[in-house]
Amino acid sequence: MSTPRVLQIQEILSIIFQCCPLPTNAVCARVCRGWSDPALDALWREIKDIRHLLRLMPAFYEDRFERDLAPPDWTRFLLHARRVRSLEHSDRRVALQTSVFTALGLSRPVFDLLPNLRFLRWSAHGENALAHAILFMSPSLTSFEVFALQFTPRTIRTFFQTLQERSPHLRYFYLHATGQVTPVEVFLAEFLRSLSYLEVIQLPCYWQTKSVVHALSSLKHLRSVRTHVPSRTIYKGSQREVGDVGSINFSEGSFAALKTFYIDGRRLSDVESLLRKPFAPRHLTTLTVMSLHIESPSTLHDFIKGLTEVCPLLRHIVFALFVSETSHVPSAITFDTLRPILDFQRLVGFKITHKEPLHVTENDIRELATRWPTLETLHLCHDPLIPEDSTVDNGLPPRSLLPFAESCPNLKELGLYLNATRWTHLSDIPAIPRPFCRLQRLHVGVSRVANPNVIARFLSEVCPRPLSIVTDSCWESAAVRESAPACQPRRDTWQQVTALHRDLVDVRLSERKRNQDQVRALEMEVAILRENEKTLRRKVSIHSDSGDWTMEG
Repeated sequence: MSTPRVLQIQEILSIIFQCCPLPTNAVCARVCRGWSDPALDALWREIKDIRHLLRLMPAFYEDRFERDLAPPDWTRFLLHARRVRSLEHSDRRVALQTSVFTALGLSRPVFDLLPNLRFLRWSAHGENALAHAILFMSPSLTSFEVFALQFTPRTIRTFFQTLQERSPHLRYFYLHATGQVTPVEVFLAEFLRSLSYLEVIQLPCYWQTKSVVHALSSLKHLRSVRTHVPSRTIYKGSQREVGDVGSINFSEGSFAALKTFYIDGRRLSDVESLLRKPFAPRHLTTLTVMSLHIESPSTLHDFIKGLTEVCPLLRHIVFALFVSETSHVPSAITFDTLRPILDFQRLVGFKITHKEPLHVTENDIRELATRWPTLETLHLCHDPLIPEDSTVDNGLPPRSLLPFAESCPNLKELGLYLNATRWTHLSDIPAIPRPFCRLQRLHVGVSRVANPNVIARFLSEVCPRPLSIVTDSCWESAAVRESAPACQPRRDTWQQVTALHRDLVDVRLSERKRNQDQVRALEMEVAILRENEKTLRRKVSIHSDSGDWTMEG
């Protein structure tokens, strides 16, 4: 039986094989010659274990080469190496002897081992593991994510210089590192200036020094500057290394395409000074500011007000104000502090994290929701730092969700610090004028709940659809972990709320489906009755026209 013509088109076969699991592609590659190439392309397209490639060489066994590599050993490797588009490797997950990479480098018959590689993720935990990634760099590489957890200035300098020479068309670069930037700052700035095609850059926390920012400003295609903040390391690192950015002087065309900017380790006043400089990026759509300094409410108010002037196109704003647990906060943040945020015409997302709960009233929440109908994401200090001996919470009552359900139909993610200790009976649940349409995630931090049954019932009515209730904390320093047992009962209560809400929503969805099925059945029955009625009327009309119809009485 001949193969259908549609299954002889290479483009269609490629699309089909990309959706198939690897064992299926391995079988399809042996069906016929027409299927072999596209199936093998899909089979070798993404390599998540480098040993799959090395096993193409007869000399490889487990984690080493059993003998010196000869030219015949490279035959199958080179046949399939051109198919590889993505490669991932971690020296901790896949432990290979150093001699493997040495042998590859000394005996390779071609300079570019993977000539069509587009994406490379390399995790280097050992001192020499970072240098091994150089073997797989090529001019085709456009995206590189590297975890440099142990390195020396000499190693990182060689790494940057080689990457600059061998992958000049790099567009996405994600760097994860735990060391300080000072020893490698000069090499990093020189490396960044050479990446003329770079579009997205992610740097470790506190690596945005004056020279690094100045180097980034010269990249004409750069769209996004991000910072990676590892879990549980908010207070690690050295924020002093970021230095004073007030002396940076931008030139015309600086940050010509920048839309997303993550700024860490600086005071709000310094960030405003940076953004007000001539030729600073004014067309930002996303701005994230992480500060470990004590910022007063008046400073925050003035900063937001200044943002409306220098960056009026902002759509997403994030303030991560991670002050120390022992730091004294001058006064709490109120709605008046954040009121200038309403002056942004295009803003659809706003997040603020602070040590203290946000001091707002229900009227403030209603005004915020009414004046911000385009809202999609909102976090209002949903995870404050609650001391172990705290007995008073300034959280909002659960009915504060209702204004957002009524006025913000596009809201998908909401974070509020709630206090539901007064909701103990089902009679406390207010009427729900309108449920959420698109809410997917509700962040509650360590909000207090007295009766999980009541809150679950309320949430099932205000959000009658699957909802992810998040209680993760962003305060992960030692002092907070010591007080974690005090907050654990609150998280356990919210887990009960999550389970109850899921069950109630399932019941509601089942009832809705059953009602819809009954309605459809009734509609079909009505349609049948109407069709029968039409048939009877036609029969009556035929008998009346022929004179055979008589009426009695």
